[in-house]
Amino acid sequence: MSVTTATELHWSKNRREASWLVKFFDNKAVLVVACLLPALGLLGVFLTYPLGLGIYLAFTDATIGRRGIWVGLENFEYLFTDPIFWNAVFFSVFYTGIATIGKFGLGL
Repeated sequence: MSVTTATELHWSKNRREASWLVKFFDNKAVLVVACLLPALGLLGVFLTYPLGLGIYLAFTDATIGRRGIWVGLENFEYLFTDPIFWNAVFFSVFYTGIATIGKFGLGL
């Protein structure tokens, strides 16, 4: 029976040292930020911009093809004195209430 002995392996330092970019992305905080930035950018474009534009348009009298003029709260004053608006609010709340009660009843 022959016995083989393990030979010692001597590792030489032939491997190069990691570059600055590898060291930079090895940091966990940097990697987290690098992965979150595209998602935050998309959220900013597709959520924050329309919200800001809607708020801006609420305080102007802008129409399609014409730049808006600042009117302040005049749009809201008109809206709150309009009986059609209050009729729409009533039916929206009424429908939401009936639908919620119906869904709750079917869920039991």
